[in-house]
Amino acid sequence: MKPVKWFRLGVIGLVIVAGVAWYFLAYQPLQGKISAANAAIAAEQAQIATDRAQLVALVNDRRHAASLERSLRALSSALPNQFNLATFIHSLDGYATQDGVTLTQIAPSPPATGTSAQTAGLPPQVAAIGFSVQASGSYHQAVSFLHSLDTASEVVTVDSLQISSNGASAGSAPKLLVNITGRVYYHA
Repeated sequence: MKPVKWFRLGVIGLVIVAGVAWYFLAYQPLQGKISAANAAIAAEQAQIATDRAQLVALVNDRRHAASLERSLRALSSALPNQFNLATFIHSLDGYATQDGVTLTQIAPSPPATGTSAQTAGLPPQVAAIGFSVQASGSYHQAVSFLHSLDTASEVVTVDSLQISSNGASAGSAPKLLVNITGRVYYHA
């Protein structure tokens, strides 16, 4: 081979080696940094969107602060100063008797006050006691019982509701088994 050919092959080989070295030593690490930067930008943009939504909600709350304050005062006046669990259970039993359902279980939970109430989204002056009730009856009786809870003198929220059939004997209407978990509120 002629020396010029060797020179050309050497130059081509040197260009290939330089290209491979550039790819592995410069281009590939920069791609990793670019990907990491793009991921950080996406995370920051998501945080900005969340912050903007929160800011819009806060501005909206500030605009409606007087209305929210009136609603809080009205709700606070509806809450009893002292909570009496026996009275609440007696009320549940009265609703059940009035609506024709049979209560099979009533289980209260410890009150949510202080930090646990604030993590549950309650204002500092409000406490809640969770409860679960199991009742059985016909469809119309169960609906009537739920309506009684909705219109109760106590401030009650239903967190979950499960309805299942507990079977029916021949010739009788099926009975429903209703499991309700909720909370009743009072002044802390």
